[in-house]
Amino acid sequence: MHTSSDPGGLSVLTGIKWLVAFLASAWLSIDTGLQSLAVLSLADVVSTFFNAKRSLSAVIKRLAMMFLLVGVVHYVFAIAKLNTGLNIGFDIGAVVAFYYILAEIIAIVRNCAAAGLPIPPKLLDILAKAEGLTGADRQEIVGIQLNQDENSVNLKLKLKSPENEGK
Repeated sequence: MHTSSDPGGLSVLTGIKWLVAFLASAWLSIDTGLQSLAVLSLADVVSTFFNAKRSLSAVIKRLAMMFLLVGVVHYVFAIAKLNTGLNIGFDIGAVVAFYYILAEIIAIVRNCAAAGLPIPPKLLDILAKAEGLTGADRQEIVGIQLNQDENSVNLKLKLKSPENEGK
């Protein structure tokens, strides 16, 4: 017995189930590097709302171009491998994706620091030593480190001040 009021015979719930199944199968067929990049890009967009110095439209444009480049590299590598048997021992598309994953982590850290969230010093050390960073990114990470160190020293001095000694 079919209780759908839809003339095509499918209920809205059935349509939603098919859409969810399609999206889940599409998500699972995507390379892990691209999945990670997509999740971190979404986190970058959300964290941009807490950084007054960054424009959301500029972030979205940058992410669109990034996904375009990563997609093209993945596609060209897959076609070359399929048609020519080219196998260089690693996936060039994944290397490009992981380069941008590092860039997304840096962008998220930058946004968190701009929002006043203290960043673990070890994370800043690791990011500052990462290969492939531009000079500007490296300088920004060092600036975040120095700012946090200065805030830490100021807090310690404030806690040691004579007016806080009696408390």
